[in-house]
Amino acid sequence: MTIMSSASHRAREPRTRAPAMAWAADAARVQPAANVPDVERVAAVHASDSARIMRHVSADPNIQADAISGWTQQYDQLSTGPFSGSLTEWQSNGFHFFSETTSQALRQACRVRSGAIWFGIPDRRLTSFDGKDRHLPAPGTMVPVEEGAEDLGGICAKIRARSIDVDMVACQQGDRDFELVTPSRFRIFGIVITESAWREVMHEMHDCPDVPGGIRDDLVRFELTALDALREVMYRVLCAEHSFGVAERLSPFQAAHFQDEVLRLLASGLRQAGDVAPIPAMPKPHRRWIVDTARQYVLDNRERPIGIPELCTALRASRRTLQYCFQDIYGMSPQRYLRATRLNGVRRALLSEAVKVSSTLPLGAFSKGDEAGLSRSSVMSERRTVQEIAAEWGFWHHSQFTADYRQLFGMTPSETQRRGGV
Repeated sequence: MTIMSSASHRAREPRTRAPAMAWAADAARVQPAANVPDVERVAAVHASDSARIMRHVSADPNIQADAISGWTQQYDQLSTGPFSGSLTEWQSNGFHFFSETTSQALRQACRVRSGAIWFGIPDRRLTSFDGKDRHLPAPGTMVPVEEGAEDLGGICAKIRARSIDVDMVACQQGDRDFELVTPSRFRIFGIVITESAWREVMHEMHDCPDVPGGIRDDLVRFELTALDALREVMYRVLCAEHSFGVAERLSPFQAAHFQDEVLRLLASGLRQAGDVAPIPAMPKPHRRWIVDTARQYVLDNRERPIGIPELCTALRASRRTLQYCFQDIYGMSPQRYLRATRLNGVRRALLSEAVKVSSTLPLGAFSKGDEAGLSRSSVMSERRTVQEIAAEWGFWHHSQFTADYRQLFGMTPSETQRRGGV
């Protein structure tokens, strides 16, 4: 197994990670990027390109967002506590399969690469990050929130504010912006297929000409037993402990069998989707407009704190309407959500400053004499302080800002800056 450091995170709006880094022809040829201490990438490089599995482990949602090959993403953490996430992915001939786990609730701004189709399948196992998984029950069954866990609008993920129940598959065509809201202790399986490969799959596996090769909706309801079979195949290959064991490498035959089995189950489920109960209607567009406009208003005026009365005036909405819309979509009050949005902005800025220092300092600047020490002092003096960055995001009272930041992320702002740099 080869261990490689992750590419440096640049705290900008959603960007696409270059697939060439994650899928180089040979792991030994991938050059290490800037040192980011809280990220580890483990590559299980198999003898055949079609059997190569990559695994990424991250302690920061921003780096996690950059990990999936070919996606444009930005993650905002919504629940409180330290973040941990992992990604296991495999690509072969127009197909991309992955399993992503995240410990905290997130708002994910996503876009799949152009010319592709994505299918997202939440696992029925709630990820506990202690090595133990427990299954979600059938649809309609109430599940108590675990002690010490936050209830952010339920256990189901959402796409464009629509709940993804355990018998549903989320789907999206490439080059389209969409939003996912995911709960804590969450795992999702992803299948990304190029449109040309998908047309071939539909042609080979279906004798019904009316089955669309494209995607008409964000959600498709499957028969639960069939969807669980698909989950089990994905889990067995991408999540089981033997996935990275030398003795358990996928042979070319095993890789081809896995791909065929996943696509067969997916295509079969889509074919039978019309016989299953219909998907609930989209939430009222006005609710989505309220939360999107409120978020953008806060981002456009990030240098000062925005109160609820000002938001109500700007949106021409009552306080009660604002509360209801945010509670319905994000499972929290507008005050809490918008404060989390600004705190996530600060976190990205702190990481950006840390990366700037790391990439500017000469090699060995911390261990070579006075000249290197002067270089370090010069670069460090140009770095913006925590207080300056906080003020840029409307946090003027440093002690309260530090307390809010630590509550959300489980660390102080200075710790973020220190861990994200050299």
